[in-house]
Amino acid sequence: MKRNSKIGLYLCAGLLMFSSCAKDDGPSIDDYFLNYEIPDVEPPAGLQLGAYYMNLGSGGLNAEKYARLKQPLDYANSILGANVIPMLSSVNYPEEGSKATDAPYPMNPNNEEFIAIAQQQVDWALQAGLDFFILPNCNTSMGKYPNVLGDTAFVNVVTGRRDVTGKAANDPACGALVDLKGLKYVISVNMNNFNNQPTALKAEEGGRVEEVQDVVSTRPLKYQTRLQRFNDIFKRIADYFSDPNYFKVDGKPMVVIIAADKTHSLDSKKLYADMRAYVKEERGYDMFLVARQGAFTPPGRYQYYFVGNVDALCCETMYKQTNYNRSQMYPQLIDQNWAYFQSFLSSNFGHEFIPTVSPAFNWYVENLQNYAQYPLVVRNKNTFKTLCNVAKRNLGRHPIVFVDSFNDWNTNTAIEPTDPAYGDGYGTEYLDFVRAQFKR
Repeated sequence: MKRNSKIGLYLCAGLLMFSSCAKDDGPSIDDYFLNYEIPDVEPPAGLQLGAYYMNLGSGGLNAEKYARLKQPLDYANSILGANVIPMLSSVNYPEEGSKATDAPYPMNPNNEEFIAIAQQQVDWALQAGLDFFILPNCNTSMGKYPNVLGDTAFVNVVTGRRDVTGKAANDPACGALVDLKGLKYVISVNMNNFNNQPTALKAEEGGRVEEVQDVVSTRPLKYQTRLQRFNDIFKRIADYFSDPNYFKVDGKPMVVIIAADKTHSLDSKKLYADMRAYVKEERGYDMFLVARQGAFTPPGRYQYYFVGNVDALCCETMYKQTNYNRSQMYPQLIDQNWAYFQSFLSSNFGHEFIPTVSPAFNWYVENLQNYAQYPLVVRNKNTFKTLCNVAKRNLGRHPIVFVDSFNDWNTNTAIEPTDPAYGDGYGTEYLDFVRAQFKR
């Protein structure tokens, strides 16, 4: 009897196990946390839209890169061209075998033709619904005293402050000027330039901002502390804040700090607080500082460099990252990353996060030898629309979105028009597309 009871128990256990196995076929894709759809999101009223505006140089886009930009996409032969040409160069773009000097639309602020180029780009920016350009960074010029900014000629011409000869807008002899027509601008500063001076700032070698002195003049010999130069960079940028065309957030002029994590300091909180006070005293402005860091970097990683000292953080285009697994899980992975950014920054530091969207990313155009470093993101309106919706799901207190970029053809992130008669050219479609995504 006892033996029969044991057999019954074994049978029951076996049936339960069989029943359990029959019902549980293992993990389901439905349970995966990235398996969800990104819904369409209406842009909030008053969303402010900015785009990075690139200086392609006085020679225009490098001819070799331009040739790769024109190539069609051909995976079989390892050719990853974008198959487009910028509309501004459609009349005389270089043919095969052309000289490097034949590169398209040179952006030389000393040549009269640049006025027409910049004016067309401003008009297109307004068509796209852009509120402001983020201009190329103005860097510190070593060996000059007092500290001055480089690249200001480009900024002055693009913003209509001066003509190509350097004459100010209020000078009776001033020539043709760019008319911004209500488009604003933001100046950026690259801390990599500040860091990579003859005496580089390397924390492990005692090269923090407070510890370094630079030779700024040899006849007579003059020194200036790197700390003073740091303060003076922002004081010089503040010279533009009184321009009615300068973009402000709650009355505070925005400054984008690129590579903010490259500034080594003994006390970053004091560094930024003192710099803000210095600019306030010298120029009378409080600033809205935005620190830019690399894609998919944890927001808490740089708390000793700038977190707690700035107003907002943003990232490079999220497509500029080296993990190919991530590229298979766009845009949900970006959505999760940005949601974490907003939550972490807001709850820990009171900062906000500014999303950055890009229509594509192509490192093949930029670097033929190392193009596989970053995953290729082919231009696709459906993908771009989804990323725009991800951005609108993750806005900060101030609804601001950055577009990377307006005209960076080196990586094919541009929304600038292309020749519709060439290859996969799309004309002005992306201008209207961006406006439809972010403007009511």
